[in-house]
Order: sequence, then C-alpha cells, then structure tokens
Amino acid sequence: MARRPERNEVKRAKGNPGRRPIVDSAPAGAVASEAAAEGSLPDWVNTAKMVAKRRPANAKQRAEFMTALTRQVWDFARPELVKMNLVKRIDEPALAIWCRAMAEYIAAIIELDRDGTTYTTTSAHSGLLHRLHPATRMRKDALQTMKEIGDTLGITPMSRQRLFQMMADAGRGALPLDRIDDDSLAAPASPVGLLGKASASSLN
Repeated sequence: MARRPERNEVKRAKGNPGRRPIVDSAPAGAVASEAAAEGSLPDWVNTAKMVAKRRPANAKQRAEFMTALTRQVWDFARPELVKMNLVKRIDEPALAIWCRAMAEYIAAIIELDRDGTTYTTTSAHSGLLHRLHPATRMRKDALQTMKEIGDTLGITPMSRQRLFQMMADAGRGALPLDRIDDDSLAAPASPVGLLGKASASSLN
C-alpha cells in the first residue's frame, strides 16, 4: 500500500529528513497563483434552507433538482481550477463526475438532516430495530468518489502539493521520461497528468 504523503508543515517539523526541496506552490509561470480562501458558505451546501422545501415528487423533478445542484457545484469549482491551470477541456468529464458526486453527497445530507441518521422498524423475531438511514451509504459512496477524482484533479490541498512537487522535480530532470532523447516522449513540465500547453481558447 502506498505511503500517504506528509503535509509540508509536518516535513518542516521533522527537519525535512528526506532533504528534498519542500515545494509549497507551483514553479513560477507554471500555473496561476492560488487565491486565498474567502467567501461565505455556498447556498448549495446550506441544507437548512433545503430541508424545508418539498421533496422532488417524481423522477423528472429529482433529475432536475440534481442537475441544478450539480451545475451550482460546477460553477463554483471550475473557475478556480481553471485559474490554477489544473483543469483543461479534456479533464471536464472527470470534473463533471466530481460535481455530480458532490451533489449526491449534499442530497444525502439533506435526507439525513430531514429524517435523521436512523429509523425504526419491527421484526417478528427481534422486535423493535434501529437501522441506519440508506442515505448514510449514499453519503459514504459519494464522498469516496469525490476523494478519488479530487486527488486526480488537484482539488484537495494535499493533491495540489503533490502535483506542484512533481512539477518541481520535472524541472530538475528528476523524472525518468525527462532523460529520453525523443522529444515526442519527453514529459512536459505542467501539472495534472503532465498536461501539455493549452490555448486560452480551449478554456472558454
């Protein structure tokens, strides 16, 4: 099992035993600077407003609700990832899956906030039983999907740190592909999936 990378703060606290340069951000000119965190809780996360609304009554209404929620997450996440040069046009299907998983996570939270995390049922053999709400499993599955895709896209701080480290290593010629003579096989020096350069028009 692969060892989880340590945060830069932990490496510094240990005295950087690996002696590799600690990279906090992308090399100059590689990606746009990441903006400082700001703003309030997005409306699509504020389930207090949503639990009072009427439940979607049929499949069409549920689909419309989930599509609208996914769009809100997309509009929130994509501009920041594009600004940091972490998402290209080819990455958008993966980002869409991440946004849908986030929407499913929020929908599960709405169900749990509305109904509670458990429900009671009766059994002829055991009498009264307390069971976990099915939405708890939905929440767990959605969170796992978000983690897997988020690590690939650089959505989490740890995954961005790892990508920036890869870029710094590529700049020092540390990646094996950098030593291949054939230019068509050499690893480019940009982040996610070692992306090549993309025109600005591809991001519009």
